[in-house]
Amino acid sequence: MKSLYGSRRIVKSLKTRSKRVALRGSTQISFQLETYWSSIRVEQITQGLVSAPVTKVNSSLSGCGFDLLDARDNYLKLKGEGKDHVFERTVDRNVNYFIEAVGNRDLSDYTSTDGARFRDFLLDKGLVVSSIKRIFSSLGPIIKLMIQEHGLKAISPLVGTYMPSCSKKDKRQPIPIQTIILVVFKVCKAASLSIFQVNSPRKTVDIITPNAPIAEASVTDAIPP
Repeated sequence: MKSLYGSRRIVKSLKTRSKRVALRGSTQISFQLETYWSSIRVEQITQGLVSAPVTKVNSSLSGCGFDLLDARDNYLKLKGEGKDHVFERTVDRNVNYFIEAVGNRDLSDYTSTDGARFRDFLLDKGLVVSSIKRIFSSLGPIIKLMIQEHGLKAISPLVGTYMPSCSKKDKRQPIPIQTIILVVFKVCKAASLSIFQVNSPRKTVDIITPNAPIAEASVTDAIPP
């Protein structure tokens, strides 16, 4: 192989600061070089050629070299400055949901099918459509930012994912007044408070006083409504 190259050393920049991505890229390049050199050796042996025509090595890596965890780390580094722990916890939770559903792969390997699988995964967990839309709207910018920052030839798998229409919406019911009264009495009892009830011709007013006996008193002046 020495006769095919003018230098004893080959240097190539992987254009990344991530140790994991660099190791992955160097392994792929080493494998491609070994495969290329093996084909030259076989050609030299079978044809007896000392200097066979050399085809230029294609040094491009398969895939874009970044996975979903890399996208998460990049998003937290750029967007997480000054944010509280709830922001980071929400990002981690949504990324872990996606990895649990379709796996952590190279960003260029994801397709729109993975977005549909992720939607079905969340539906099976019992999440309503509105919650699933919030997760998609939170996870989409994480992938999009990584693609834009590094000029990757990848498409977000969450773009264009169909969301079923929710015909029946759960209406949040108000807390019953009996429950509120029961809670107030329990709090007053625990705090050694008593309820002083004032009756008037117009309305009844409950006044909470510390260590006062429960009593009733009538007032002559009507309390305005």
